[in-house]
Amino acid sequence: MSGTFFGPLAPQFEEFATLMRSTGTPHVTLLANVRRLDRFLASTFPDATGLTKNVVASWFASFAQLLPASQKRYRSATFQVCKFLRRRDPRTAVREDFEPVRRAPVFKPHIFSEQEICLLLEAARRLRPLTSDPMRPRSMELVLVLLYTAGLRISEAVRLKVRDYDGHLGTVTIRETKFAKTRLVPLSPSTKHIVDTYFEERRRVGLSCKPEDPLRCCPSNHPPSVGTVQAGLARLMRDSGLKPLRGRGPRVHDLRHTFAVHRVQQWYRDGEDVQALLPHLATFMGHRGLESTQRYLSLTPAVLHAASDRFEQLSRSSQAVEETMEVGS
Repeated sequence: MSGTFFGPLAPQFEEFATLMRSTGTPHVTLLANVRRLDRFLASTFPDATGLTKNVVASWFASFAQLLPASQKRYRSATFQVCKFLRRRDPRTAVREDFEPVRRAPVFKPHIFSEQEICLLLEAARRLRPLTSDPMRPRSMELVLVLLYTAGLRISEAVRLKVRDYDGHLGTVTIRETKFAKTRLVPLSPSTKHIVDTYFEERRRVGLSCKPEDPLRCCPSNHPPSVGTVQAGLARLMRDSGLKPLRGRGPRVHDLRHTFAVHRVQQWYRDGEDVQALLPHLATFMGHRGLESTQRYLSLTPAVLHAASDRFEQLSRSSQAVEETMEVGS
């Protein structure tokens, strides 16, 4: 029985995981999806001896309600495992046995206005401190500020430790997150002030600030749960009237989209060469390449309007120069 996997194919899955890790890359997302498959087999096919077409079809049906992008990630992990297992078991399903997932419709994230960001911050500050969590309002404010002003992923903000913040340089170190990257993120002066004030308050109420403690403190000083913090932020959006009580609305991840859009808007307003600066934004956000960053900005009306305004300014300047040259000739 494997320590990581516990389903009927646990030994085979463990061999697959060992092989993947031997490449020198953690393959965090891939193996997390394999663990989901393992749990499914343990509960639905406890006597399975392989990943046959019927077993895999049942597994795919179990997450058919998810968005196409999520389905594709789960399917990709499954097909990689199947390729590994097929060397020993010819009954193993192959990609060609299944119809591809239909392409997802164009998704448009919610870009928060500055007024909406203020509403969220005010809602965070109004939270009631708990005996077990006296820093609750400030902790939620801290996460919101890091998401909006530094463009962090929610998992990155929640998993930060005290040692990751450098108060002298005003930076946070994001360690080994998506794509196994580590990066240094500089904070704005206002964000640095909020983090410094947070630590002052934390020490004042007698809470630990050891290097290995979570940056966002929580009850019993255990590492905070990403899901719990995400749910808390979603409640703030509902309490602020930005998200309906039921159904879809702005997502927590849209704060990261908002960071990217607002940054590019500011560059346009400042007359900067946005195309030249986009690689810097990609590095700042921890993207593997410029394509990921451009997806955050494509078809976003706010960016298109900013680009249009900048183009009009350049056109007017060019026209003025031409007129001046004609008068002088």
